Amino acid sequence: MDFGLVTRNPIRFFELADQSWFPGYIRGKIQEMLTNFWTRRIPFIQTATPAELAASVVSDAVSDLEKDQDSEVVVVDFCSGGGGPVPTIERVLNTGRRRHHAKPLRFVLTDLYPHVEAWRTLKAESSYINYVSKSVDACNAPAEVVTGGSEDARVFRLFCLSFHHFDDRLAKRILDDSMAKSDGFA
Repeated sequence: MDFGLVTRNPIRFFELADQSWFPGYIRGKIQEMLTNFWTRRIPFIQTATPAELAASVVSDAVSDLEKDQDSEVVVVDFCSGGGGPVPTIERVLNTGRRRHHAKPLRFVLTDLYPHVEAWRTLKAESSYINYVSKSVDACNAPAEVVTGGSEDARVFRLFCLSFHHFDDRLAKRILDDSMAKSDGFA
């Protein structure tokens, strides 16, 4: 029985905050709100924040990458907005790595519309977070981003709640670029 609720061609709306003409100050406030959703836990309902759960997934994936080779792994977050859950993911993941005497991972923030002001603050709070201050297109990531700033590094791409921004064609291009130029992604 078809109730017409699911279609092959979903209706796509746009977000005002994604538009280049949208005021940066308000975009920043929206990004702060989204960060709070990632980094807060609902008591009695959630045992961990979404960012802590994501850190567990990234940790497992990076551990699998490190089993194959001994080179450094850099986590490059695409479509970072104001930084979102990355500081929490970095803290949780690297705290666990230090407990197991593993080298901490570096994280790099990128976005089509970089939020450099917010990222400077995050970088000041953690020596393992850095950022690319110029616009980065996830469909065609430049070499200096893909290598994480080091020719020997392996890159793990991270996309935190960003795929709803992309239609199917654009999502495919991003995934194709990720498959061609990185060692893993989540």
